[in-house]
Amino acid sequence: MQEDALRSHVDIPDIFEKKKKRYRVLVVDDDPSIRSLFSLILRENGSYETLTASDGEQALEILRRDERIDIVLTDVQMPKMNGMELLREVKSVDPTLPVIMVTGFPTIDIAIRSMKEGASDFITKPFKFDQVELILSRTLRERELYLENAKLKEALVHTKEVEILNRRLSEKIKELTLLYSVSESMSGTFSSVDQVLEKGLEIVAKSLECERVSIMFYDRPSNSLYVRAAKGLNIEITKDLRIPVGQGISGKVFQLGSSLIVRDVNKELDESLRNQWFYKTRSLISVPLFIQNEPFGVINTTDKIGDTLFTNDDLVILETIAKKISLNIENVILYESVYENLLETLMALVKTLEAKDPYTQRHSARVTYYAIETAGKLSCGEDKIETLRFAGYLHDIGKVGVRDTVLLKEGKLTDSEYKEIMKHPVIGEEIVKHLELLPEERAIIRSHHERWDGTGYPDGLKGEEIPYLARIIAVSDAYDAMTSSRPYRRAMPHEDAMEELMRCKGTQFDGEVVEAFALIIDESKDKVDEIEIVSFKP
Repeated sequence: MQEDALRSHVDIPDIFEKKKKRYRVLVVDDDPSIRSLFSLILRENGSYETLTASDGEQALEILRRDERIDIVLTDVQMPKMNGMELLREVKSVDPTLPVIMVTGFPTIDIAIRSMKEGASDFITKPFKFDQVELILSRTLRERELYLENAKLKEALVHTKEVEILNRRLSEKIKELTLLYSVSESMSGTFSSVDQVLEKGLEIVAKSLECERVSIMFYDRPSNSLYVRAAKGLNIEITKDLRIPVGQGISGKVFQLGSSLIVRDVNKELDESLRNQWFYKTRSLISVPLFIQNEPFGVINTTDKIGDTLFTNDDLVILETIAKKISLNIENVILYESVYENLLETLMALVKTLEAKDPYTQRHSARVTYYAIETAGKLSCGEDKIETLRFAGYLHDIGKVGVRDTVLLKEGKLTDSEYKEIMKHPVIGEEIVKHLELLPEERAIIRSHHERWDGTGYPDGLKGEEIPYLARIIAVSDAYDAMTSSRPYRRAMPHEDAMEELMRCKGTQFDGEVVEAFALIIDESKDKVDEIEIVSFKP
């Protein structure tokens, strides 16, 4: 039964290529479900036998009594002895035994530290079988190659060529590990281009161990490159810098669309380039950035720590990072484009509603402003305020589905007409659901007519069952409705409206929200009609 449950969380092929040799794998993790999952997928493969340990100390005991372990998979965070401590102990006993780190929180710092301690690779949670199989098979092949070279070195201890081969092999393994770590670190979700660039600068500086990194973007009107983001450079120097396309190293790299490594500036650059501020360094690399095969910028690195020179391995790493940066920027741009299309669609619906009932436009704007001010008083974060800014303006969008004869009726509504009006929160949620708005926005639109005592609509939610931001909109909505004139009634004075809100604390409204609203309303009601409300952030 447990194995069936585990199978539902991992894609395990039914047919495997059977291998003659069975490798022994030691799985170390304080989570029994993770140990069981690794054991299951490795046993299904048919090429592995597994032993398990719940912490580093238990793993060392197994290693001391069993000399036939081929590879170790260890979690990073564990009690008693963590993964990094176990890695050091394993390498002190057998430097050739591969150790693969497993973590649910991959960072470039952990990757670099693990690599320096001798880790062979990384597996991030949640993982897929194909990923585990690929990393295990590759690591074991590298170990076999390493052991074969070690035997050759023992037989030919005085042969210089063998020493060079082993050194290159070790460097290649470290390079592969670093490249994988870089790939994982740049595989997150980014909400803006600046966020991508900031992460890219951090990874480049740590991976290449350099003091200065800059990312330049192409400016089409001036046909030149400008510094969009930098690390270790004086902003006063970079803010007005422009490199014409085809001039300088960055300009030529952009124009030709190919990378350039300058190992020694004094030997490889002419005097005109050496005198430019940007190249007052010993060694540098410049790599173009592409989106769909079109260059849009370059990334430059200078001043390797320790006054050492950049190598071809550094160039390979920087090109890998450049591709990841470009891919993430392309994804952000695509998202923003989709978001803009979404806004245009929603605004078209709002205009349709405004054409039917002009009152709705200013009502929604005022409600949104009151809600944002109240949320600020309640110490809501910027993300919550942006949600209110978006969904507050659209909270009555469902009224586009209400008949004009009901929506614009000047007299008192009949029971059946009121029931039709009560449908607008559900209609509104259905509209935005198909446009794939986030759950919080949809919850505001659906639940802004729920009541604290559970007698509201459409779901009869009670108390804290009502989404928090919907409670804020409900108070703002009620106040503006009471203080606005309609064809069938006059506006209520501010003092009477506030008295009604206070009276309904704990029955219709969340008392905490009403108290916060009371603190902001005197100033807000005098400013609301002067402020532009519709200002969304992608």
